[in-house]
Amino acid sequence: MRKHNENVNARKFRTQSYIKNGICPECGGKLVIRNGKFGPFYGCSNYPKCKFTINK
Repeated sequence: MRKHNENVNARKFRTQSYIKNGICPECGGKLVIRNGKFGPFYGCSNYPKCKFTINK
């Protein structure tokens, strides 16, 4: 169980690090600002192949 928690925390840190640097954690593409129905958000530049999004 302890090893599992370490792996989860490492992946979470890696994902946050990618997002901070403007890189999509799913495909490695560039994150760009897009405007949607509910305001601006970051979306992957490889859309529609990669549908990763995150609130701004």
